[in-house]
Amino acid sequence: MKPIYVLHISDLHLDHPLPAYGLEARRERRAELIRAFDFIVDKAVSFGVDVLLVAGDLICARCVSDSTLAHVAAGFARLGDAGVPVVCVPGEAEEYAGMAALLELAAAPNVHLFAGDEWSAVEPIPGVSVW
Repeated sequence: MKPIYVLHISDLHLDHPLPAYGLEARRERRAELIRAFDFIVDKAVSFGVDVLLVAGDLICARCVSDSTLAHVAAGFARLGDAGVPVVCVPGEAEEYAGMAALLELAAAPNVHLFAGDEWSAVEPIPGVSVW
C-alpha cells in the first residue's frame, strides 16, 4: 500500500482587516498571506499530495474581496487540474456571511466543503474517508 500524503493548513484568514497594523503594513501583510496561499498550492502540486485539507478560517468572511475569492478559486482550480482534491472545513471567521463565499469556492468539482450541522463523510482518496 502506498503512503497517503495530506497537506493540512488552517487559519490563513485571507483579507483579515488587521486593525493593529498601519495602512502600509496591512497591505504588505495581506499580500504575504496571498503569497503563502500560492506557496501552499505550489507545494501541493509539486509534491503530488493526495489531498489538501483546509481546517478552517481560510478567508475572513466579513471583509474578503472579490479579487481574493477569485485568486483562491484559481488556486483550487490549479489543484483540480493536478488531481488534488480539497476538503474544506469552515472556521469561526467564515460562519454566517462567509458561508456564501465558501460555498461559491466549493462549486469546483475537486472541492468538498463540510457545510452542515450533520456529520458527513467524503472520500477524496479511494478507500479513505474524511469526516
